[in-house]
Amino acid sequence: MEKSNSNIPQSTKVVDAILIVDDEPMFLSLAKKMIARLGFAALKAKDGKEAIEVFEQHKNVIRCVLCDVYMPRMGGWETLSRLRQLEPHIPVILKWYRLYPS
Repeated sequence: MEKSNSNIPQSTKVVDAILIVDDEPMFLSLAKKMIARLGFAALKAKDGKEAIEVFEQHKNVIRCVLCDVYMPRMGGWETLSRLRQLEPHIPVILKWYRLYPS
């Protein structure tokens, strides 16, 4: 069985999940807790490339994607474009923030 960063055991049936895409571990952890309190499963990816892999594995349960704009390997805008190719109607929220001031 292939290992996934999705945090959903393969044997567990999930009805609704939100994919969180961010390279900041602190934000991933906080967003996961908030999403769980809303009753959703949280799937995590640390960049756009990983997000596409997770989305392809779990697209039947992902209801929304929360994605950072600035990430290594594949940024938010390219991730949005790739997700739209896979599922044209998936809601995607792009976020942009600076955790550390320049």
